[in-house]
Amino acid sequence: MNIPKSIADIYKTYQTLNKEQKSNLAIFSSLIFLLLFSYPLVRSSTTSFFLSNFAASKSPYVWLYSVIGLSLSVSFYNSLMKKMSIVRLYKLTCFTVLVLFLLSFGIYELISPNFAYVLYVLKEIYIILLLHSVFAYINTIIEEDMAKIFYGPLGAIGSIGGILGGVFVSATGKVVSGGYIFISGVLIAVCSGFLIGLIKESQSIHFKVFKKEKQKMTPLESIKGVFPYVGLVCVVVLSSQFILGLVNYEFNFFLQDNFPSSSEKTAYLGSVYSIINTLSLAVQFALMPLLFRTIPPPIIHLIIPVLYSGFFVFSGVAPMTAGAFIFMKGIDYSLFAGAKELLYFPLSDLQKYGAKYLTDMVVYRMSKGIISVILILVPTSGMVKVLFWLTMGLWLGALWPLGKYYQEYKQKNGDSNEQSSY
Repeated sequence: MNIPKSIADIYKTYQTLNKEQKSNLAIFSSLIFLLLFSYPLVRSSTTSFFLSNFAASKSPYVWLYSVIGLSLSVSFYNSLMKKMSIVRLYKLTCFTVLVLFLLSFGIYELISPNFAYVLYVLKEIYIILLLHSVFAYINTIIEEDMAKIFYGPLGAIGSIGGILGGVFVSATGKVVSGGYIFISGVLIAVCSGFLIGLIKESQSIHFKVFKKEKQKMTPLESIKGVFPYVGLVCVVVLSSQFILGLVNYEFNFFLQDNFPSSSEKTAYLGSVYSIINTLSLAVQFALMPLLFRTIPPPIIHLIIPVLYSGFFVFSGVAPMTAGAFIFMKGIDYSLFAGAKELLYFPLSDLQKYGAKYLTDMVVYRMSKGIISVILILVPTSGMVKVLFWLTMGLWLGALWPLGKYYQEYKQKNGDSNEQSSY
């Protein structure tokens, strides 16, 4: 199956799906929309709460606490996955998110501003658990060619949700308290729990076999035969998150120095996230179909760090600090996220399961923890630049062997992957 060249081609492919597939695609789209609409509301308000009570220099501390909190949550979440269905677990997560957010916000408002730390950490946990659960679930029932067709539109729908969420925050942030915006975001995210119960699990032999075999081994056991390749994917993910952490650190100082009040921070962050998601949407519609159709994923992964390097050169100038943050976040949410998913497809289904767990749940968070500790120990602007270029060298150095392994496993597993049913 060729990657479609236009929206009309995507629609034609959509028309070939059966009723169950169309229904699931609509539900997945709605879930992604709601989650990414809620995120600017929750993220803008909790970031504003934190920076209004603590200096930007404390950012690495709350990032580190976020990593610890998410690591514990993911470990517990993974153990629950073996005992209950993804639908039931997703609903339980939504209920837990609602209770913890509202309880923590009440304590923050009435008792202690230190709970701004807790709200920030919970913000990191809820979006990762819910959003990555959705995409992990999609990955188990969709083949590579179908993913190349529909990942773009699914990401675009999420970007539209993020844009509208950011516009809502920007429009209301100066006239409505951050607390109302925060609670609205939490309630919208929790509403996604009502939708996931409508998903119909595929009854294909492919899905049943995968589901049965997955229960027999841990994620690390499933990637024993392909660890060099998965390890290189981990290096790419770690490097990208190092880079984003460094740019985010500089952006928080820009935010602190230029927007003194909490309402100004909230409103400005709403605008920033709208621009980020608009960029992401433009890339998904205008750039990703062309790149994915004509350029191998390893080459796309070479383009991304080169673009990042160009923007970082000018990030020391105040307006460009925000510009670099917006550009890198927009590319991370769109081009990097889509290209990263394509790196899993040369693997078998069980290997995908293990690789995605290792990179998205472990390395993704671990990298933020490591960069947070480094910035706590050496919080200087000069060190930020040194770390950036060292990390960029590591990233670029991993891409050549990654490309060789990608072609090797694609040729080896290509035939069996093509036989997987959606």
